[in-house]
Amino acid sequence: MPSRASKDLLTSAQLTRQLEALDKGAYARARTKGKGQSRAGNGERRVQTIFLDDAHILPKTEKCSVMHGHTSSALVEIIGAPVDGMVVDFNDAKPIIKDAIAGLDHKLIINQKYVTGRTATHVDLRFSTVHGDFGLHVPKETAVLLGGEATVENLAQELLKRITPGMPANVEAVGVYVYEGLNKGTHLLARIHAEEAEKERSR
Repeated sequence: MPSRASKDLLTSAQLTRQLEALDKGAYARARTKGKGQSRAGNGERRVQTIFLDDAHILPKTEKCSVMHGHTSSALVEIIGAPVDGMVVDFNDAKPIIKDAIAGLDHKLIINQKYVTGRTATHVDLRFSTVHGDFGLHVPKETAVLLGGEATVENLAQELLKRITPGMPANVEAVGVYVYEGLNKGTHLLARIHAEEAEKERSR
């Protein structure tokens, strides 16, 4: 993730205050499923939801220490100063979001610290769980290696890492809501291009 985005990464505990600052007014949470647009204060945001299927394992937990899969929903929220009446053209944003999702869809997502070996085509993984020891020989193209455990929070951060570099200069922040099912998810927000977006807003 670009340094400006990573150092300003926010968790949901800080989200409301930060969005109030962005909008200079009260924040009304976007609840739109699919693509749409919402307004709050002087800021505007666009949202789009895409689904992905992934497998993961969390060795240090009991229930999730057996490999399993999820059909997850990822709602991407793009916040910034409108240009020609819109924050971003969906025709421009959609390929960026779809490419980010495609890189995670139908993949095994796992912490890179469990890598014990590599070949030209495969990755060897080994880890211990409450159920015993696991060893996997996985084709490289089917695995996504994260810098931490394969939690929904780290999945959201990986999406931000893949989405934010492609956003235009008027985009001030990108948020992602990732849910592994009903009522099980997280929201992260990365501030980007803040100075450029403020200039657009003041025009």
